[in-house]
Amino acid sequence: MEYYVMVGGQREGPLREEEVRKRIDVGEVDGQTPVWHEGMEKWQPCCGVLKDVQPPEVWFAMVGSQRLGPLHRGALERAVSLGQVTAETKVWKSGMKKWRSWGKIAAEHGMAVPVTDPTNLDGGLHAAMAANSGGGGVPFDFDMGGKTGAGKKGVLASLFGRILPPRREG
Repeated sequence: MEYYVMVGGQREGPLREEEVRKRIDVGEVDGQTPVWHEGMEKWQPCCGVLKDVQPPEVWFAMVGSQRLGPLHRGALERAVSLGQVTAETKVWKSGMKKWRSWGKIAAEHGMAVPVTDPTNLDGGLHAAMAANSGGGGVPFDFDMGGKTGAGKKGVLASLFGRILPPRREG
């Protein structure tokens, strides 16, 4: 069977299943990447076409009083490396009972966590934004409320996608 994939807004193919799997292995295609083959009515996420392909992890993070996300794992790791997410930052993904600190989650999985001031948002944000939107990752609706991106809220929106209302306690 021949497959077509949509990567970076460009249709690629035809590809044999082995070629699609090689692209998954190198990170060019993931579970959310649109895939189509003859006989399908419309494009579907790869995880719905190749049944053993997992959908990507989708995370949310609390930075200050802002709940940020959705963001895929690569974007979260990039934000950690840039110091926007620290050991104290609360994060959550589907399947977790409650918000937990990134430091505890990282320790459980043997990952390093830089302890940096999360309000220092200067430099490197475009790279993190690119990590969030490239390579067939989770598509984002960048909702910045008509703002130009000036100020920390606009910068965070450009990094993580839409900014959700602060979570309510209780």
